[in-house]
Formats: sequence, C-alpha cells, structure tokens
Amino acid sequence: MARALKVGRDEFKNEPDIDAVQAAYALLTTDRQRAIEMLVPLAERGSVASMVHLGWAHCLERPDYKNEEYWYLRAHNAGSREASFKLGRLYYVFKDYEKAALFFKEGIKFDDPSSMFQLGSIYLFIFNDPGEGKRLLSLAKERGHLGAELMLAQAHLQGKFGAAARMPAIWAVARAMWKLALHKYNNPDFVLE
Repeated sequence: MARALKVGRDEFKNEPDIDAVQAAYALLTTDRQRAIEMLVPLAERGSVASMVHLGWAHCLERPDYKNEEYWYLRAHNAGSREASFKLGRLYYVFKDYEKAALFFKEGIKFDDPSSMFQLGSIYLFIFNDPGEGKRLLSLAKERGHLGAELMLAQAHLQGKFGAAARMPAIWAVARAMWKLALHKYNNPDFVLE
C-alpha cells in the first residue's frame, strides 16, 4: 500500500496550481487515466507533487515500473524527499539494495524516519552491519517510528547485538507490539512503512 502524499508539506509549497494537483490526485483511484492526463501538464510546468503522484499512478493497477521510476527520479531531482523514499522502496522491492540505500540516505538528509527505518533494516539484515543498522533504527525509533522500535526489539531477541541483550528484548518486543496494535486501533488507515 502506498503512503499517502501530504501536499501541504513544505516541499510542495511552491506548486504552480495546487488545486489542480489535488483534483487530479482525487481521481487517481477512480479514473487513473484521466488523473495522469491532468498531472502530466502540471509536472511539465514544474509541479513536484504532480511528479510524485505520477510515479504513484504508474504503480497502480498494472504496474509500469519504468514510468514509476522516471517520475520519481524527476521529482527527486527537483528536491522531493517523498520521491527519495519512494525510489528507495522501488529499488528495495527489486532487490537492488545498493540503489535503495542511496535513496534512503537522501531521505535521511530530510530527517525522514521511514527512510531511517528502511535503511536500518538493509544494514541489519542485508549488509550484515548490526552496528549501523542499530544506529539507524534507533534514530527512527527516537522519531516515533513504531516499526523501528519493533525491529530493534526483534533483532535484540534474535541476538543480532549479542546474546546478553536477549532477555530484556522479550519485554521490548511485547511493548512494541502493544504500542503498534494500539496505534493501529486508533488509526485504522495506518500503514507501517
């Protein structure tokens, strides 16, 4: 499930026509082709939000990863932190972990906890660097990322940071799962990324 784009954020404050972007975005799930037709001219006028929405539009229904990547790269090159995260996720799905790491690092420059979480998991489980994985997951946890808290507790439980950390990890896993369940209960649309 895609993370909803928050067009009110600072990175989208210079949109040439925010009302048109929001109207096109509203159509994405009901009339994808019409939304794309509305977004392309806006993107050509420099609308970063439209570029990000176009990337997302190309992963709906019949995924078109080439166009998804194209639009996210354009948005990334225009300074979008959302696009950095989306590119990292796209490359992660295709198991291009080196490229994914590069784009998650870009997201970290914007202090994005989801990028910290994703990059931390890559370091921990793919690059086999528990020290850097733990550092990044801890940063994400400090910024309130529930998935990072749970992954840290599970990694402790698995002995990723040494055998001595296992016993306290049982309580940490239980606490993190409780917090996650409570958050999901209070926010039914919540998606962990």
